[in-house]
Amino acid sequence: MVIIPILLVFFGFFVVFYSSTVDFLTTYLPERLVKYSIPLGIAGWLIFGIFSKNISFAFSSIYLTAFAFLLGGSLYLIRHWASGDMWLLSSASATLGPAFPGFFPNFFLFTAIWAGILGIAYYFYFFVKHEMYKKHQAASILFLAALGIFLIRPFNNLALVGMALFFLLLVTKKDFEELFVLEKKVKNIEEDDWLIEDLKIKNRVFKASFPIGRKEAEWISKNGRGKIQIRTGVPMTPAFSFALVTLLLF
Repeated sequence: MVIIPILLVFFGFFVVFYSSTVDFLTTYLPERLVKYSIPLGIAGWLIFGIFSKNISFAFSSIYLTAFAFLLGGSLYLIRHWASGDMWLLSSASATLGPAFPGFFPNFFLFTAIWAGILGIAYYFYFFVKHEMYKKHQAASILFLAALGIFLIRPFNNLALVGMALFFLLLVTKKDFEELFVLEKKVKNIEEDDWLIEDLKIKNRVFKASFPIGRKEAEWISKNGRGKIQIRTGVPMTPAFSFALVTLLLF
C-alpha cells in the first residue's frame, strides 16, 4: 500500500502549487479544491495507517491540520491572512505533513520566512511603481545608504539595514494603506472583504473589525444598496509553494 502516501504527496504538492499560482495570477483561490483536499488527506493517511498497522500517520495528519487551522485562523482574525491562506496551510498539513518527519516545525518556519520575503518584495514593487521615493526622499536616501554599507560589510550592518527599512515602512505606512482601499458596490461584497467602517443593512450590522464571511457576503449582495469602501490585500499563498521547495531541499 506504499502507493497511498506517494499519491497523497503528489496530490498535496499539486494542490499547493496549483492553488498558489491561480491565487497569484487572479487573486482568487480555488477554495473548493483546497477544502476537499483536507478530508481526503486525512482519510488517505488513515487508510494507509490501517493497512500498515501504524495509525500514527493518521494522528499526525489530524494534529498538524488542527494546528494549521489554529495558527491560520488566528492570523485571519487579526487581519494578517485571508481565509484562503488558512485553508491552504491546512491542506498542506493534512496531505503532506505525515510524509515529512521535519514537517513541523520546519514547514511553518519556512512559510513565515518566505511570507516575509514576499511581503518585502511586494512592498518595493509598489514603492517603485507608485514612485513613493519622490515623496519620501529623505527616508529613501537613508535606506539606500544603509543598504550600501550593508553590501560593503554585510555581517556587521544587518541591524542597520533593518532599522532603516523599519523607518521607511513607518513613514510610508499611510500611503500604502491608501493604495489598498477600494470603493465597490455593496451588492458586490465578497467573502474575506475587510470593511473600512461598519455596514448597517436593515437590522443587521457588519463590523469593520472582522472579515466578511461567505454567508454574510451572500446576504449583503441580496439586500445591500449603494457603495462602500473595503481594504484589499496581496496574494501571499506563493509562500507555501516556496516553503515546500525549501523543505525538500533542506
